[in-house]
Amino acid sequence: MKTLSAWAALINANRDLLGIKPEQEDTWLENAEIQPGSNKETEQGLHYLDFEYRVATVIERLPQECGGLLILLAYQFVNTLGERDGLDWPSMSVTALDSGKYVDVEVTFDARDPVYLVPVENSPIEINGQPMGFGPGGWNIAEAAALSADRADR
Repeated sequence: MKTLSAWAALINANRDLLGIKPEQEDTWLENAEIQPGSNKETEQGLHYLDFEYRVATVIERLPQECGGLLILLAYQFVNTLGERDGLDWPSMSVTALDSGKYVDVEVTFDARDPVYLVPVENSPIEINGQPMGFGPGGWNIAEAAALSADRADR
């Protein structure tokens, strides 16, 4: 769920520019699926599976003039995720409030987090007789969230 954590961290880091308070925003995952990995050894370990899910963020009462920044953040973030074959790009649902001065926005996009396993001492998971588990930082959270101006190949 590194993508989910990185997206939430990016929204949090830009909260002031978006003109929102923590209680106005919520991010979660939905529609998760487990897909087989390539079973190839890489620098990160054995690519055992891919965890695919939809990221959803709701922002209530976003100042209308900040909507453009949210669009750019979502597109640039997803554009830097790498391999996106078969995944949906960001979409937004917008409801105007107070004659358009504020909007309620839901941003959704698909994510794919590869899961790598490495040899460990003690694990209930065995592959070819070798106990396997998550490497450091291998599952739950992103260590950092940042954007670059470079476009990822699509």
